[in-house]
Amino acid sequence: MEELSELKEWFSTIHKSILSKSPDHHSTYLYGIDIENNDTVLLSSGKFDVYQLLDEPSTKTYYDIYDMICFVLGGWAAPVELSQDIPPSEHPEAKRIRLTNYMSHESKAIISAIDIDGQDETVWEFDQNTRGKLKDALEALYEEV
Repeated sequence: MEELSELKEWFSTIHKSILSKSPDHHSTYLYGIDIENNDTVLLSSGKFDVYQLLDEPSTKTYYDIYDMICFVLGGWAAPVELSQDIPPSEHPEAKRIRLTNYMSHESKAIISAIDIDGQDETVWEFDQNTRGKLKDALEALYEEV
């Protein structure tokens, strides 16, 4: 149990460091993480789609080089209403979020951190049962390397 607590603390520290280096909510960032040295390296940033970044050959190379990579992107979140097909950005209860996806090279795990504007606490998703276009694209990166 103590090991899990230490892991959560490590992720929290790394996450705060990464967000402090990622100020633009309209940009996508890619970081390499060296676990042994507790170091994060900004590898790419700009106003481009995360899917374009995932398709870049350099992203696959970074995934091979670093213990972990992570993507930071801004977006919108809203309650899912099965009866309506409304984009989150147009939903009346929409909130701006920062989504950070951490990908471990060794365990092939995807850990997501969601930071909602106006809330202090980060929501962590360790659940590997999440679905969606981004999750599929991240998993495809595993298969390509």
